[in-house]
Amino acid sequence: MPDPLSLYLKQNLSYTFIIKTTLMKVYRKLFPIILHVLLWGVLIGVPKFFMPAGFKISIKNELLLWVPIVLFFYINYFLLIPFLLTRKKISLYAVSIVAILGINLTIGALSPAPLPPGLQMKTVQSVPTEIHKYKAGMDFPFRGLRNLTSCFLFLAIGTSIRVTEQWYSDDKKRKETENQKLIAELSFLKSQINPHFFFNTLNSIYSLAIRKSDKTPEALIKLSELMRFLIYDSEKEFVPLKRELDYIKNYVELQKLRLMTNVSVEYQIEGNYQDQEVEPLLLLPFIENAFKHGIDSVKKCHISILVRICDSTLTLVVENPVVKNVKTLQVNSGGLGLVNSRKRLDLLYGPNHQLNITQNNGFYRIELQLNFKQ
Repeated sequence: MPDPLSLYLKQNLSYTFIIKTTLMKVYRKLFPIILHVLLWGVLIGVPKFFMPAGFKISIKNELLLWVPIVLFFYINYFLLIPFLLTRKKISLYAVSIVAILGINLTIGALSPAPLPPGLQMKTVQSVPTEIHKYKAGMDFPFRGLRNLTSCFLFLAIGTSIRVTEQWYSDDKKRKETENQKLIAELSFLKSQINPHFFFNTLNSIYSLAIRKSDKTPEALIKLSELMRFLIYDSEKEFVPLKRELDYIKNYVELQKLRLMTNVSVEYQIEGNYQDQEVEPLLLLPFIENAFKHGIDSVKKCHISILVRICDSTLTLVVENPVVKNVKTLQVNSGGLGLVNSRKRLDLLYGPNHQLNITQNNGFYRIELQLNFKQ
């Protein structure tokens, strides 16, 4: 039977979560509306505070000025820009704007001409001729110029805001698409780690078990550590550099199980790597390449692997003799594994890495530098 206190707390937490979620949804919907109302209030109301004392505001004139402006602003903002301008229907959009300005000009021209502050301060009896001349001089289309100018200004502002919002929205979607593509590509590149290594390792362990070698338990432990790393850590965005280097160490030790006595392997680590992180399986393909192309069944071979960490820079140097596929091996590619590694480094580090691959006098050398501070 469930504990009453736990049940009560669980129910209250659920109600609290529902209330918070509902309030957040209401806030997100109402906030833009409230913000727009406040901005229009400031634009319309603030200039009134700078009018001379005694200036009379005509509600009718104010409505004839601002109602069309606000209406046309949102027609442009919510209809014309998204359905015409952003869809490259420039001509139709231009015609619509001209029509709006024409309507606004007509409304302004047919509306009563407001008196300027200088005449409003005088009485009609004292300056009837002056007022008559002023009104006569505001014949069509000049009386609509104020409305036309104001409407054009706010349409331009609205277009600028909407186009900027659309650009940011499109840019955000583009970056999200690129990130998804990047994640998919990186996952694919990580999956290219040679699976034949595990089959070869199992065969080597099987041979040790047949010979009842004391190395069999150790080899099984190292293989299980490699599998654990691949299953649990390889899907992470970053892993501690120590984990990556331990993985490489286990990989090298398992490779030694199948090597003849004529092959020697040197693996060195220099510098402090306790606080650094790296993308999983980033270094392994370069080391796999050394074992693939640097082993001969008869001749003496030496594979050298050096990892140096200095401040925020990691340097990997791998050297091996070229004894397999010498004619087909190309320095600029180095096989499928190195091609994938190049792509992955470009995606992850861009200009913050350097990869030099050289082949001289029968020796193959890979030098990679990574800058962790991007």
